[in-house]
Amino acid sequence: MQPRRLTHFACLLSALLAVLPHVLAQDIVVSGPMLFPSDTEADTPPVFKKAWKIKCPAEMEERAEHAYAFIAQRTDDEGKYLVRKACGAQPVHDLAKASLSDAPQCKPAQAGGKPVAARSLVAVIFNPAAASPKAADAAPRLLAVTPVFIGKEQSTALRKAKKKLFINLTLALDAAGAPLSYEIAPESPHAEPFKAEIDAALSRWKFAPARKGGQPVASSLVVPVWLTAEDTLIQHPSVGTPPSVAHREPPAYPRAMLTSRLVGEVVVQFVVDEKGDVINPVVVRSNNPGFEEAAINAMLKWKFNPATKNGKPVRMELQMPITFNLPPHPNFDPAREAVEVESVSKRRMEKMPEGLRYDTPPEPRGVIRPVYPYALYASKAPSGSATISMLIDPKGRVVMVKVIEATRPEFGESGKAAVEHFEFKPATLKGKPTSGMLKTEFNFAPITRTPPSTRWR
Repeated sequence: MQPRRLTHFACLLSALLAVLPHVLAQDIVVSGPMLFPSDTEADTPPVFKKAWKIKCPAEMEERAEHAYAFIAQRTDDEGKYLVRKACGAQPVHDLAKASLSDAPQCKPAQAGGKPVAARSLVAVIFNPAAASPKAADAAPRLLAVTPVFIGKEQSTALRKAKKKLFINLTLALDAAGAPLSYEIAPESPHAEPFKAEIDAALSRWKFAPARKGGQPVASSLVVPVWLTAEDTLIQHPSVGTPPSVAHREPPAYPRAMLTSRLVGEVVVQFVVDEKGDVINPVVVRSNNPGFEEAAINAMLKWKFNPATKNGKPVRMELQMPITFNLPPHPNFDPAREAVEVESVSKRRMEKMPEGLRYDTPPEPRGVIRPVYPYALYASKAPSGSATISMLIDPKGRVVMVKVIEATRPEFGESGKAAVEHFEFKPATLKGKPTSGMLKTEFNFAPITRTPPSTRWR
C-alpha cells in the first residue's frame, strides 16, 4: 500500500440525518456508584464528577423488555479507578463493557468525611420504548437496580447445579412506583430460599410509575433479578494497604508500529500476587492491537509491594494504563505527520448540517493498515485503490463506514474493515467535542518489501 490521503468531505449527510432520530429515541439510564451492602469501611459512595450518558445501540431499540447490567469498580482514596469490569446479562453487558473507557472521573468515597478506597457498583439500565417518560400512556420505568446478593457458597452451589442465576419476578407496583409484592417464576423454584435477599434488593430498586392518560397508576411487570455473591463481581478491597509500584518497566515501542507515528494506549488488567509479581495480565482495551503484546511484556516486568490484610501480604486485582510515546526527533511533528487535512472554508462550513460543523477537525489516534486481499493473489495480484468514508462521533469513534469507490470489491472490503477500527481525537466546535465526517484513500500493491508510509495528507 502507498501513502493514504485523508480529507474532509460533505457526502453521506442524509445518512447522518437518518441516524439522528435514533439518537433522540435512545433510553439508557446510568446510575451513580452504589456501595456494596456488606462494606462498612465507607459511609458515602464515590460520586461521578459529571453525568455519564451512554447511547443506546440501534439493535436494542426494538427490544420490548427491561434489561440491565452492572459495572463493578474499585477506586482509591483519590477517586482513581483501580479495577473496572462489566458484569451481568446480555445485551446490556456488552454495552456496559464497551462504555468503560468513557466513564467520567470520580470523587472518592468517604468515611467520616475523609476520602477512602472503596468498591462500588454502577447500574446500566435499558428501558423499552413503552416506558418512555414523554408518553401519556406508559409502562413503569426502571431507574435504579441492584443484584440480589447471596452467600459465596450458595452462589457456587447454584452454579455447580447449573441453576439459572437470572430469574424472572412478576412485580406489582403502586401508583407511586413502589413494589408491593412479587411472584417468583414457576421455572425458578431454587430462588424460593432467597426471598429475604430478594426483599433486601428490591428495597433499593426505584421505578417511575406507569401512566394512563398522563396520570400515574398501579401496574405490574416482569423483570429479571440476578442472584450473585459480592466477591464474584469484584474482590473486597481488603482492610490494609493496596499494592504500590516498586519498579516500573518502560514499554518498548514496537518496531512494526514505528511508521504509524502513533501514541499507543493500552489498559492492562492483572493480579499482583503475595510476592508483588504480576500474574495473569490481559488487555482490557487498546487503540491499536500492534501495541498489546509489548504492553503485556512490559507489565510482566513490573514489581509491586504487595497488598496487605491484617499485616499479611494478599493478592489483589488491578488495572493500569500503558502509554507508548515515540522517541523525540528534532524534525518530527507528531500531529503533522499523523494527518494533514484540508481546511474547510467558512462558507462551506455554514452549508453543512449543524451536527457536522466544527472548528477543529478530527485527528487520528489509532489506525490499522488494511491487508492486501489474499484471494487476489490468485488473480495475478493486481494493484488498486479504495476510497472509504466515515462518520466520527463526539467520542472519536467511527460509527458509520461506507465504500465510496474501489477498483476491486475486495479492496473496498479490506479498507472498510480497517477503518472500522480507527480511533480519533474528535472534532470540536467552540471547544466542545462534535461529530465529523472524513474520507480516506487506500492504495493497494501486492508486494511491499518495506513498511508503507503512514503520512496522511
